[in-house]
Amino acid sequence: MASQTETLKKDLDDLRAAIDALAGDVSTISKSMSDDLAARAKSTATRAKESASGMADDAVEKSKEAADAVEAKVQANPIQSLLVAFGLGLLLSQLFSRR
Repeated sequence: MASQTETLKKDLDDLRAAIDALAGDVSTISKSMSDDLAARAKSTATRAKESASGMADDAVEKSKEAADAVEAKVQANPIQSLLVAFGLGLLLSQLFSRR
């Protein structure tokens, strides 16, 4: 009976050691996954930032091109541009003066 008790104690000790080893492995895997997810999130954020920056640069470039096109139209047709500006000003003043 004493040998069965000793065998049972040894088996329990082995089981505790295995559980401790498993807990350590789970902790290591969890840390590794956490680090991997953090790296992926950082990479995604960097790509999003670069994409947004590129879009902003494109928008600035297009607005400059539009302003240059308007300037060229005004220089090519100054009288027509003046009449259009006057008409728009008159229309806007009428819209805003009616409450």
